Amino acid sequence: MKVLKAIVIILVLCSVTVFSLSCASKPSTATPSANQTATVQRGNLVVDITASGNLALSHKTDLAFETAGTAVEVLVAVGDSVEEKQVLARLDTSDWQRNLRTLQLAVIRAEISLKNAQQALEQAEEPTDSQGNPIAPDPLEVDMKELGVEVAEADLEDAQEVLDEAKNVSPEVKAPFAGFIANVNVAAGDEVKKGTVAMTLADPTQFETQVLVNEMDILNVKPGTSANVTANAMTMLTFPAKVTWISPTGTVQSGVVNYKVKVQLESPQ
Repeated sequence: MKVLKAIVIILVLCSVTVFSLSCASKPSTATPSANQTATVQRGNLVVDITASGNLALSHKTDLAFETAGTAVEVLVAVGDSVEEKQVLARLDTSDWQRNLRTLQLAVIRAEISLKNAQQALEQAEEPTDSQGNPIAPDPLEVDMKELGVEVAEADLEDAQEVLDEAKNVSPEVKAPFAGFIANVNVAAGDEVKKGTVAMTLADPTQFETQVLVNEMDILNVKPGTSANVTANAMTMLTFPAKVTWISPTGTVQSGVVNYKVKVQLESPQ
């Protein structure tokens, strides 16, 4: 997208009281006690601070693969408009499905181990002799079987957690919001690792600009301060905006201390 040069006018509103005095006209013989009236009006003093910068997209997101694999489909190109939740790229799912089956089997094995441990504990708590007659339980044997149950429960919990995490990992890259594709980094057939950035998605409705404000004017600027932005390509149009960030430290240029200020255009209602 073409970068637009922008002029930003930050409007700082300060409350001020304005006095307007008017005197009634009287002949020269009027008494010294002639009435005078004064009108008091409360208004806003507008302080303009002008700075310039470049308009840029403020909401961009890198979309990455959640797992490793082979990219079998890249369904978009740079500049394409996409909808929220639209599938943008897809990995070969055979490895992903095979891994899920392996983890599901691990959960089943852990469940069987837990059941066996519980049965062993029951037998230790209610032992019988060779004739099937109840006998006194061995405390040490009971403690060991209880420990076996605890270990089996922990193993099952771990196996289920790993399976749940794998189920939440998708072999697809989807758009988290509506926008357009600003960059594509993969092609069909590429081997990718977990976390590989597939593409960049941008919101075309959100813009910001960064400007420099000198140390004298910065005292009148704070996050939330209103601003008007005029692009040089569209000088007849003015866009409302807000200050979103002010650098805590200044930079010196030609002996003047300036502070970086970010201004974001307000989204149209």
